[in-house]
Amino acid sequence: MGYNDMYLECLVGSPTQSFYEKYDGYIVDTVDLPIRDFTVKVNIYEFKDLQSILNKLKNNKKMI
Repeated sequence: MGYNDMYLECLVGSPTQSFYEKYDGYIVDTVDLPIRDFTVKVNIYEFKDLQSILNKLKNNKKMI
């Protein structure tokens, strides 16, 4: 689709954080996200060079 970078939100303390960081995601902000009667903390990850990330994913798949 021509996109080169992306952002995503991840709950602070989620086990998926290590996956995102393995594939070059880095935290650009941590914010409070209100959900009904409570608030959760989320990290906002930025990923640059999505093609490089796709290549890493493909290479890791071949190793399995």
